[in-house]
Amino acid sequence: MDRKEEAKVRSVNYAEKQAEQEISITQILGIIKQRRVWVYVFFVLACALAVFYLKITDPSYQASATALVEPISNATSIESLLTSSTSSTKIDTEIQLITSSSNLQNALDKLDLTKYLDPDGIPYSEKKLKGSSFSKVVSVSTVSSTKVVKITVEDGNPQFCADYANAILEAYTEMLTRISKNSKSAQREFLETQIPETEALLDEASEKLADFKETSGIMQMTQKNTLLTSKIAAFQLEKAPLSLQLVEVESLLASLNSDGSLMAVETIAQNDAVRVSLEEYVSNSKELMMYQNVDATASSSRVYVLESSLASNEKNVLNAVTEIVGSENTMYAKAITEYLCVKASISAIDNIIESYNEELSDYPIMERQYLELQRDVEIYEQLLLSLRQLLEETKMVEAAVVGNVNVIDEAVVPIRPVSPKKLMVMAIAVVGGVVLGVLFGLFLEFIDDSIRSEDSIKQILGSEIPSLGWTPYVKNVEKIQKEIPALYVFNDPDAAVSERFKSIANNIVYSLPKKIQVLSINSTEMGEGKTTAICNVATAYALSGKKVLLIDGDFRKPAIEAFFCLKRSKLGFVDAIVDDVPLEKCIVRPLAQVPNLHLMPPGKGTRNPNALYNSPKADAVLAKLKAVYDYIIIDCPPISYGSEFTHLARHLDGFVINVRAGVSSKRALSSFMSELDFINAPLLGYIYYGVIARNQSSYSNYGYGSYYGNKKYGYGYGYGYGNKKSMYEEGKGNYKIIYKKEIQHRSEVRHGNREPVLAFAGGAENAFTGSQSAKAGNVSQVLKPEAKPAQKSSAKPSGTKMSAAEKKTSDMLADIEKIYRK
Repeated sequence: MDRKEEAKVRSVNYAEKQAEQEISITQILGIIKQRRVWVYVFFVLACALAVFYLKITDPSYQASATALVEPISNATSIESLLTSSTSSTKIDTEIQLITSSSNLQNALDKLDLTKYLDPDGIPYSEKKLKGSSFSKVVSVSTVSSTKVVKITVEDGNPQFCADYANAILEAYTEMLTRISKNSKSAQREFLETQIPETEALLDEASEKLADFKETSGIMQMTQKNTLLTSKIAAFQLEKAPLSLQLVEVESLLASLNSDGSLMAVETIAQNDAVRVSLEEYVSNSKELMMYQNVDATASSSRVYVLESSLASNEKNVLNAVTEIVGSENTMYAKAITEYLCVKASISAIDNIIESYNEELSDYPIMERQYLELQRDVEIYEQLLLSLRQLLEETKMVEAAVVGNVNVIDEAVVPIRPVSPKKLMVMAIAVVGGVVLGVLFGLFLEFIDDSIRSEDSIKQILGSEIPSLGWTPYVKNVEKIQKEIPALYVFNDPDAAVSERFKSIANNIVYSLPKKIQVLSINSTEMGEGKTTAICNVATAYALSGKKVLLIDGDFRKPAIEAFFCLKRSKLGFVDAIVDDVPLEKCIVRPLAQVPNLHLMPPGKGTRNPNALYNSPKADAVLAKLKAVYDYIIIDCPPISYGSEFTHLARHLDGFVINVRAGVSSKRALSSFMSELDFINAPLLGYIYYGVIARNQSSYSNYGYGSYYGNKKYGYGYGYGYGNKKSMYEEGKGNYKIIYKKEIQHRSEVRHGNREPVLAFAGGAENAFTGSQSAKAGNVSQVLKPEAKPAQKSSAKPSGTKMSAAEKKTSDMLADIEKIYRK
């Protein structure tokens, strides 16, 4: 498979990878670990807010009193007095009365408010409190399927909670007793006034009947006339208890609307929905009464239908009235419904009696007068008997009425506040702070375009692109007391970062089955560490005995000379190609201690680097260099800043992409992958550069810290300084802040003050002639350093004692030179 086919397959795999991107639990945990600072921030902030809330919030107390409540109907009916019923009648109406404004105000009036102080020390008596203002802090609950009521009061003063709860219960008992007594007293008074009046009417009717018989001589009537008269009398008797019930309901309505704040009954009766329902109620009630009181053989099914219709009509009236007066006035709505339905029943009876009277009017006048007089006597006799019975019943109920509320437990003064609940508030703060911190971290990760894990790189590049290794972030490199601080593999060969670069150098060699001689390390953006990576990898090869040439092909912003602290060279790569300057004059040796590491600076530069790389002269120059060096590593502009890398790639055996942790952009790397088809060189793999190991779960167990080769690893390379402290320490901090500081430092230091030294001895004009002869016969000449001026020499005086590290480096270089000379 040629390079174009490989690029095509790579492009297809990349597109599939982009379409199938998913995030795993491990990645989420890794993101949380990277963004854990925000989790800490939100955690601390939430806890601080919780503590502040607990500090400024006044404590609140609760006190409860319980009682057994009997329905008002049980306390006002003769049946409940004569039987020992234990029915579980609903007490919804009674519960509504507990939280009524009048009951709360009556309870408040029972207390001496000067005894109670708020958290600010202000007496309650100065606050001008009203019962309605406590409706939100007084709650009423019932035990399921029982008549046990629990009244709870919540307030900042514990003594007030207990006293007010007991006062509410006391006022409530008085209210129910008053309502019951008022209704029965009104009934008794009504009956006591009606009985004498009925007796007088009966006497008058009897006298009229006797006088009519005496004067008219009519002693009997037809059977039909008698039947009509008895029917009218029966309906008159049925009307009497309804009139009594109407008086009782009127008394209840007056009690419930004592302050006149509720809508009047007359106004509610004018409502269209109420009026229509009442008309249907009168019609059905009239028909039902005719069936029940006139036709004894009436169909039971029809009676059932009429009774169901009356129940439905009454329900419709209740719903319409409740909608008008509001659901909070349930008892008042029920009383109005009862009042309107009783009046409708009376109206239905009046209609029936009127129809019978019209029928009687068709008879002769004398017969009709006789029937009317006889009917009046019968009506008043039965009515008088009924009224006397009702009076006796009412007197018994009135005498027996007592409070239908039995106190079970009185409220006691609470000791501990119920709110704020400190444990719950702190638990919510802890959980909420952590959750918000995690969500905010995930949000930052979502909007953050920088690469912070190798998983992100693999998602973009694909699993077929291997990782050549990672390097840790080293803190305070610029403060290292070395001439070239960032040349880790030379300054401290046993440091953790040095070992990582050595491993990367080895992985590059074995990334392809064929030999790799010309390669490049590039990045998507500037400042991502590609120059540092190139120089350390090249030095690692050189220290292992390979002949290495560094070519600074970044004509826009050359950086390798500055990295080695060298002054700018006048001759270089461009001069060798454009002006045919001999290669021996264009190559310098950046390190005197590493003779087989050479550098070809850019030289005078060019405005058209693409044409330069495509020229036949460039091919010829690189062919000569390949004949001399084992590895040629070319530095070039970042992919996003220069187009010449595409033209340079045709000279490469492969290239490496350098991805800096927390700095490299996902978008830029994705853009690079989309353009990989146009690069005529294989991508060997990637380097994950500048990793803060403690921020990466994958690397947190490596243990690279201030020491390397210590007791944790149990080896020290046998150089006699395995436990020596490294000059390079693993750094920590924020990727963005670190990057900004490095860019600032880079702008301040552009070039060094070391004079460049030619790599070849004077007169070695034929170092690059004869192709393989340079490698075979002229090795000693190639490696021989050019003599330096005496004043520029950096050698130590003969009497100065060398350190162990310097002696070790000197011995290694001597061994390497011996091998090459053989």
